[in-house]
Amino acid sequence: MKPRKVVARKANATGFSKLKPGLSSLYQEFVRQCGPFEFFVTLTFPWGTSARACCKYTSQYLKMHNKMIFGREYYEKSDFIQGFAFVEDHRNRDEKHVHLLIMPHARYDRFTLTQHQDIFVNSALKVRKPNGKRVFKKEYIDLRYYDNDGAVGYSTKQIWSPNDLSRMKTLDKSGLTDDLDDFGPHYR
Repeated sequence: MKPRKVVARKANATGFSKLKPGLSSLYQEFVRQCGPFEFFVTLTFPWGTSARACCKYTSQYLKMHNKMIFGREYYEKSDFIQGFAFVEDHRNRDEKHVHLLIMPHARYDRFTLTQHQDIFVNSALKVRKPNGKRVFKKEYIDLRYYDNDGAVGYSTKQIWSPNDLSRMKTLDKSGLTDDLDDFGPHYR
């Protein structure tokens, strides 16, 4: 079997924006206080995917990942991936991606990095559109170890006003915690 090409590297200050003033910095501090985090993940969606669809597909991915890490009965056991999700628009294209900050769990220690990468990629590749096509491509899935707070600033960089708060979601056993309908008319 051919090894998978998955990016797995440490997130460091290089490439991450610094703290920004105003509302964004308040949410950065809140997220930082909720840590620690073990992984920083980016899921990039195909061109033209709506914010609601990004949330739906991210929830599906999280459910698949939960089953692979915690077992089929994870929902009843209350063992699940916890953390935050941030929906972000690409600045030059009609493309969205979701950043995930995932909190540590004792179960993660049972897997080597290579095994965890396989679980991560296999979970994401199981997510399908209604037409049966995969939502994610391997090259648009990025998993890094979280090792500093630069990832928090990077994830919250598009939260500037109360209208932007719908970009930030928390993770629970059913995926994203909200009903996916809080984006309002200002957000597509």
